Amino acid sequence: MLHTYDNYMNTKIISITTLVVLLIAGGLYFGMKKPTQNNAYAFTQDQIDELELVQASEVVELKDGDTYVIDATIVKQHVGSQTIKRLAYNGQIPGPILKAPRGSKVTIIHNNLTDEATALHSHGLRGESRFDGAAPLTQKPIPVDGSFTYELEFPDVGVYWYHPHVREDYAQEMGLYGNFIVEDEGYWGSEAQDEYLILDDFDTDGVFTRDEETHTLMGRFGDKLLINDRENYQINLEAGQIARLFITNVANTRTFDVSFEGSDMKVVGGDNGRIQQEVMAENIILGTSERSIIEVLYKRPGTYPITHRGEKMGEVVVSSTTKTSQSKAFRGLRNNDGDYQYVLDNLDMFLEQEPDKNLRIDIEMRGQMADMMAMGVEEIEKDGETLYKMMGLELNLDQALEHCGLMEMVGCEELIEENEIGESEEDDGIEWEDDMAMMNAMSNTENISWKLLDESTGVMPMIKDWTFDQGDFVKVRIFNDPTSMHPMQHPVHFHGQRFVVLTRDDEVNDNFQWKDSVLVPTGQTVDILIEMTNDGDWMAHCHIAEHNAAGMMFNFKVVENNTNISTDPVSSMVTEYEIQGTQHVAPGEAHDAYNSNPPSSGWHYAQAPSWGAYKKPIPDESALHAVEHGGIWISYTEEISEDDLDEIKKIQRQNAGAVISTPRPENDSPIAVVAWGKVMKLATVDVDLITEFIDENKNNTHEPLAR
Repeated sequence: MLHTYDNYMNTKIISITTLVVLLIAGGLYFGMKKPTQNNAYAFTQDQIDELELVQASEVVELKDGDTYVIDATIVKQHVGSQTIKRLAYNGQIPGPILKAPRGSKVTIIHNNLTDEATALHSHGLRGESRFDGAAPLTQKPIPVDGSFTYELEFPDVGVYWYHPHVREDYAQEMGLYGNFIVEDEGYWGSEAQDEYLILDDFDTDGVFTRDEETHTLMGRFGDKLLINDRENYQINLEAGQIARLFITNVANTRTFDVSFEGSDMKVVGGDNGRIQQEVMAENIILGTSERSIIEVLYKRPGTYPITHRGEKMGEVVVSSTTKTSQSKAFRGLRNNDGDYQYVLDNLDMFLEQEPDKNLRIDIEMRGQMADMMAMGVEEIEKDGETLYKMMGLELNLDQALEHCGLMEMVGCEELIEENEIGESEEDDGIEWEDDMAMMNAMSNTENISWKLLDESTGVMPMIKDWTFDQGDFVKVRIFNDPTSMHPMQHPVHFHGQRFVVLTRDDEVNDNFQWKDSVLVPTGQTVDILIEMTNDGDWMAHCHIAEHNAAGMMFNFKVVENNTNISTDPVSSMVTEYEIQGTQHVAPGEAHDAYNSNPPSSGWHYAQAPSWGAYKKPIPDESALHAVEHGGIWISYTEEISEDDLDEIKKIQRQNAGAVISTPRPENDSPIAVVAWGKVMKLATVDVDLITEFIDENKNNTHEPLAR
């Protein structure tokens, strides 16, 4: 919502709303493209009315060896007086609750019947990387009307979930998410009533387009708080009986702080199984993608609220019963040290050793977004009154404070601290709400780049530096830099492995939980210990959907044996070159010579070229920007045959979102295939070698954005 000021003292002063209208009309919406009808996901009301009505989740019991079909579909949903378009798995939001016994293997056939490419990521499962659903790393995205078959393994008891790994900002927000529940008889101890709760928020006025991901500054917040896609969700329990709640946060960005008022509550598990020591609690905080398993017991009948930071999300209706009370069993706090024995036995060593890897969270703002941030707040005196100059506006104190609530810029924090009336909340490093709605809505992948930087190199991690042996325990330090241009919390997720949190700000964790995601508030330093159990290529990223889209991800590898030396035929033909940096230059601007022919890193234009097959040469500086984004550049001289040229064009079409091909007379070989820091030279086209090079090196860079 845009706030206008109607009490300006000077006719030259323009309201914030007017300014935004002018920016949009002039095409200066901070780099944001104006949506058009043909690139929007929107349906007409007539199209929506023809859709099937969304259904509630059903529980599906899977057995070892079963095959199950998951269709991603488009459905309609009644929201108040409106009927809107949603996306659903098997017509259900959340998707079916899929329960499987520990140690089982299941085949999932996933059909894409939506309006966007997709992939099914099984979040938290430790299985084969080729079935991780981490497009584009482990598979190509499933096109509309396409299908992919996954073979899933369930080695660990716990609560997991499945969701898309293509355009999560759109598809996940619109309803594509569901739970896996992995079970083992007697694992949790006490008998209990199991309930499965998925927390979300939904942006009822959300607009999405095919060619742009927005809200990249803070992530997309919703205006409705939901449990299992319902407002005011209701659970029915019995007094004196234990209920075990499996809770998952699937919101695009919102961190939840949940309380079950009127209950006794204890934490018994989380992301990947049991907690080391069960503990009583009053609330749980979950970053997006995190899970918690709690047990609650209500002593008396009644109706009790479920709240997020005091705001009601649902309720628990507790009825009386003649059953024997479970209060005594509930009070017992189980110890599960055995689940963490190796970590506990070697804890002193892990705490004393320096981190194997150091990550720092940062942000880069570009274009007018950065300019607006840098403008700052200037205090001026005019006609005997103190005014504040911001964005070319002259505002009184109240207006300036309201403006700072919408648009973050240099000087706002100090102004708010000095002048905000009433007690300010203690800064816990978490943005609980979209307090800068205007800037957030204006942000996109062109003007915002989120980064997980490898402190040893100063750039995004590269897979050649992040390759580990299967069985390694790797200590990773994550520092959320509070001096960045927009410090906020980040839930960092590692695919295919599990870890424990060793320390937060040097304070040793005294209660371990196997996890796959960790929430890192602003300014905090978190040390995690990752158990590298599963070989293959994997992703790590911030699980705020829009931050992932804005580049906050990288790839790492776990190798099956104790050598990192590749013996594949491609490696013997590839030359690796020292990275010459990531500097932007203007067209025609002079710079030092490249260290390879063709160049494979270094100076490049700020504007990346479109993926495609070019008939004429393009500047090296332009092609390199595509390579920096994880793409592959195939260049060739005029001496190659027509057949070879046809094969190159075919390879490009087969990898349309990751490859550019261009003629290049300066080549010193007929064909050169370039990835970031690597060049493979060929005399003639070898389709197998080029394809293998693409598969091995695509997105092996600090900005892995190729599709």
